[in-house]
Amino acid sequence: MATVFRRGRLVYLRPLEREDLNERYLGWLNDPDVTRFMETGIFPTTRDELLHFWERVTASPNDVIFAVADAEDDAHIGNVKLGPINWVHGVAEFGIMIGDKSRWGGGRGSEATRLTVSYAFEELNLRKITLGVLEGNEAARKAYEKVGFVVEGRQREQVVRGGRTLDRIVMGLLRDEWQCKT
Repeated sequence: MATVFRRGRLVYLRPLEREDLNERYLGWLNDPDVTRFMETGIFPTTRDELLHFWERVTASPNDVIFAVADAEDDAHIGNVKLGPINWVHGVAEFGIMIGDKSRWGGGRGSEATRLTVSYAFEELNLRKITLGVLEGNEAARKAYEKVGFVVEGRQREQVVRGGRTLDRIVMGLLRDEWQCKT
């Protein structure tokens, strides 16, 4: 059994291993439904690019990436990432991808977010977590708000998707706010 960094009722966080870099994962990155609201995914991702990303992130002292595994069957269903981490200021950017579409809508993404936030504040002693959510992704914005994130600003026309420009909504969560919720 792999090392478990955080365990919830629905999912747990474990290291993202080289064995996870398979055709299934590559399929997520090249699925327009999965990448619809991500800032990546515009160009096809190759196996070499995926391997390079994994090597860079897992070797970086300023990034933490976890595989999100379903607690019921141990299946790798997505990833969460903290990074880049600014250790001087205690701030990290958060990102999540639940690639297995059959696991969408059941609360797994929200739980993975809560587990990652807990890890960031309790283990890494970070002070603040930020994220960006694209305009129109109301489900994600509401899920982040349930965890405690608040809207801090808007980067107007930041991303182009399907020939349209979209705003990037910047959200943040302070450790003090998180401690009040737990």
